[in-house]
Amino acid sequence: MKDLNKVATFEMTPTEYKRFQREWLKGHVAMLRSECGMTLKDAKFRAEYDFENYIGQAGDEARDEHIMHMREIEMKTETTAEIVVSDDLQTEGKALAAAWKKRESKARRDFRNDIAVVTEDTVGGFDVRLGNLMLELRSDMAEGERISTKLIKAAGIASIPSQRRSEALRLVTQREAIDTFLKENGKKFVSLTALFAAMDKQAKLDEADSEAEGEGDSEAETSDPITLDMIVANFVTTVTANGFTVEEAMDTVIAQLSGDRDAQGEAA
Repeated sequence: MKDLNKVATFEMTPTEYKRFQREWLKGHVAMLRSECGMTLKDAKFRAEYDFENYIGQAGDEARDEHIMHMREIEMKTETTAEIVVSDDLQTEGKALAAAWKKRESKARRDFRNDIAVVTEDTVGGFDVRLGNLMLELRSDMAEGERISTKLIKAAGIASIPSQRRSEALRLVTQREAIDTFLKENGKKFVSLTALFAAMDKQAKLDEADSEAEGEGDSEAETSDPITLDMIVANFVTTVTANGFTVEEAMDTVIAQLSGDRDAQGEAA
């Protein structure tokens, strides 16, 4: 799982931002309980308020600037500590890097061709054709039943690895979800194996986030209602945090209440 302490908020996905907010609140609640002696209920109430202030006062922007600054320092440090190798090794390394870049480009191009959909003018990519054939072989079978080896041999595709056949079948049966994932994550994949590994990993992260959100919602639903003591405690903290005294605040409250009563009396 990605370390969000090194990720700026503007770089986060919606799922990552929710996890960032949840971790921020969790850490702040722990701090309030240990340093201020608050109950869990009071600490959660105050943490929600403090997070809104944190965002409202551009605390997240200051955090992002710090992260970007630390990255610059790390890059400068790496540049300063650069190791020098011989010219022969450097020349060979550059040649290998260039050759690898061409291989990667070809692999990405081949992958795009292999998963190309069927059109009026084309029969579709290799994996699309293979997946459609597998789908036809499975059409007369019960749900969950495996395609027999004899059927695979009869269709003439036994020489194609079983993993490639399975991945091709998944490609044609989950095409919409696959296209959506590719659109959101770029075209960096060179094989269905790598693509499906990334999709499965993201699905697990999304599931974990959904469970965590569900637990948070359950806590909120089952928590006790806000009490007058909680409201007063929050009032006192807000007043003192902004440089005023409780006495000054109370005088203002009393003056406002008196003014409201006077206005009501005049209206009567």
